Amino acid sequence: SSHRVLFKRSIQCKQHALHLRRHPLDTVTVGGSLSKPRAMNASLMALKSAGVEGVMVDAWWGLVEKDGPLTYNWDGYAKLVQMVRKHGLKLQVVMSFHQCGGNVGDSSLIT
Repeated sequence: SSHRVLFKRSIQCKQHALHLRRHPLDTVTVGGSLSKPRAMNASLMALKSAGVEGVMVDAWWGLVEKDGPLTYNWDGYAKLVQMVRKHGLKLQVVMSFHQCGGNVGDSSLIT
C-alpha cells in the first residue's frame, strides 16, 4: 500500500539524517571576517569529538554584497569552510537574503 511505501521512505530518511549544530548568527562579522576564529576552532574540535557530523551557518547576503552590487566578500565564509574541512565535519549553508536583527535571539544587525 502507499502507506507502507511512505513509512519505508521515512525510515530511510531518518537513517541518513545528519546531526548538525547551528552556528551563531554573527559567525562572520559585519566587516566580513570570521568572528572569534580561535574559539571557532575549539568549538569545531569539541563538536567533532562529541560525534556531531556537521555544522550549519547562515550566509548573510547583506554581508557578502555589503560594499555594493556585484562586489562580493566571501572571506569569512571561506575561512569557515577551511576550518570545517580541517576538522572533518560537513557544512550546510543557508543563504539568508533577509534582514537579521530585531527578532528574539538576534545578536547582530545585518541589512
